Amino acid sequence: MKHLLILTLLMGHINAIAQNIAYFYFDISSTQLNNIGIHKLDSLVYYNVIRQNKRYNIIGYADNTGDEIANLELSNKRARVVFDHLKYLGIDSQNINVLIGKGAVGIKGLPNQNNRRVDIIADTSTMPPSPQPPTVDIKKLKPGEKFKLDRLYFVGGMATLLESSMPTLEYLLKLLKEHPKLIIRLEGHVHHENIRYRVPSNAFSVRNNRELESSLQKLSDDRAYSVYKYLVDNGIDEKRLHWKGFSYSKFHESPKNNRRVEVRILAK
Repeated sequence: MKHLLILTLLMGHINAIAQNIAYFYFDISSTQLNNIGIHKLDSLVYYNVIRQNKRYNIIGYADNTGDEIANLELSNKRARVVFDHLKYLGIDSQNINVLIGKGAVGIKGLPNQNNRRVDIIADTSTMPPSPQPPTVDIKKLKPGEKFKLDRLYFVGGMATLLESSMPTLEYLLKLLKEHPKLIIRLEGHVHHENIRYRVPSNAFSVRNNRELESSLQKLSDDRAYSVYKYLVDNGIDEKRLHWKGFSYSKFHESPKNNRRVEVRILAK
């Protein structure tokens, strides 16, 4: 009986561990994901470890070096930044069942990176049906007008389309097949968090700015081209399709999040 009890407790512990998807560690007082954390989160979504048809809990923590109120706020902000990056990668907010910061853990006054973290834990509750991309009434759009491709997502900093983008891509493909005279231009846009705060114009910063702007331009080009290639690969005549990247030049149209691909009607 004693052995059975131990085995039951051990199996429960193993199952609990299996439910934990990943940990993300933070620097002292930081609420920003570092490059390792960003790459890890991108990979989990890209390889479908985190996916649209599952629910997750996101729980933030802080170490026990600050006061209680500050640590609680810090843990909440850390959970939120992981949540926001998952949304950017195409995971719908309805997939997140719990989003919470639990404040400080660990020994008082002792910094410990293991306690400055966010956990993503699989939730076994039932998922509601996945949302479908909104429909577009082509008849109401005139040449020169455009519409946004909602729920179109890419790997962070790349032009690789995520699996969660498929309903939107399939919808656009269906739209083009149903309207054989429709000619469109795919317009890619990227976000630049520091656009309002330009670096001073010395020789070093000018060079770095040029490299950054060239990289952002290429990313917007490549993302528009990724959608173009999907359509061509699935039977749409390339003569009906054009593509162009706008980098962050249209930032004023969507200052909170400029990451998007839009469709401009050229002829119908």
